[in-house]
Amino acid sequence: MGALRALLILSALCLAPPARAEMHVDLVRVFSQCAGAYMAELERAWLFGDPETDRLHRERRHIVAVLDALTPEDRHREALSLRAEARAAHGALLREASFAPVAADAERAQARAALLIGHCRGLILKS
Repeated sequence: MGALRALLILSALCLAPPARAEMHVDLVRVFSQCAGAYMAELERAWLFGDPETDRLHRERRHIVAVLDALTPEDRHREALSLRAEARAAHGALLREASFAPVAADAERAQARAALLIGHCRGLILKS
């Protein structure tokens, strides 16, 4: 009888809906990181004469406009710091994509950079 009771309790726990997890997305952080990533993309586009430079510039302006609207006065320094960090990190990915001696590393870095900037692009195109 004890084993049956344990099995029933275990079954009830497995079938119970999971506890509601609170989802908190820090939009200032997200848009700051996107603004930094876009700046790195723009620098690369300018360096290589990419014809997509104008589109990247327009998209970056939209990201920055949303960021400016979202950022409370007491978080401006934090937002600038996040942008600088993201710019450096994304720039490192782009340098790896352009200059890695191993083709697989370059492809992996390019795919990661494209995924990140695609996420940011989705934020402004869906808003």
